[in-house]
Amino acid sequence: MQCRLRGGGFPHRRPRGAAAAINHGYSPHHLDFPGAITIGAHTLIDYGVDVCRSLAHHGFRRILIVNGHGSNTPFIDVIARLAVVETGVLAAAVNYWAAPGVREVAESLRESEKIGGMNHACEFETSLYLALRPDLVDMSKAVHELSHRPTKNYWTDLIGGDGPLVMMEPWSALSESGVMGDPTKATAEKGRALLDAAANGIVELIEEMLRRAPAVRKDHH
Repeated sequence: MQCRLRGGGFPHRRPRGAAAAINHGYSPHHLDFPGAITIGAHTLIDYGVDVCRSLAHHGFRRILIVNGHGSNTPFIDVIARLAVVETGVLAAAVNYWAAPGVREVAESLRESEKIGGMNHACEFETSLYLALRPDLVDMSKAVHELSHRPTKNYWTDLIGGDGPLVMMEPWSALSESGVMGDPTKATAEKGRALLDAAANGIVELIEEMLRRAPAVRKDHH
């Protein structure tokens, strides 16, 4: 039922039929920072479609692609569309932070700036990791950095939404630390609330897809 593409971490609950996560995504803009790994756009799309094609071969008729990395967003849309065209399954895609209910919970907990405070290694994402793997988080190194230079039609925020102008400059031109937002406001309590909201939202989407009647294709030639 579910396929996951991530560059960050979501796996809080694992519904029956969940496929293993694809751990690397599209991140060429991060390569100026040590350790970044990126997968080419066409490779990522082909890989995702192959996974969906395999699931369809084994009898899965509804596939939800759950994404955990912002720059994968346009590609998961394409993967879902191609899966529908090539296999006849019902395929859809969602970013976990856009699942139903997540925005409301995030805004109720938010202490960072409305534009950019929840963006990358920020209050939102650092809270998730404090809840999931606190042993991997050193809060003494958390820095507040809002440096993506928003303009009239360009701004980014996981929860507040993006401006109409979509672009991605090299990350090293936008951030000294790699952070975009305010991880100093992160807590494990916030992370647990956000994880619960995301998990519940994903379940809601799965149930909605399960209720949806199969599409009947008609050839109008």
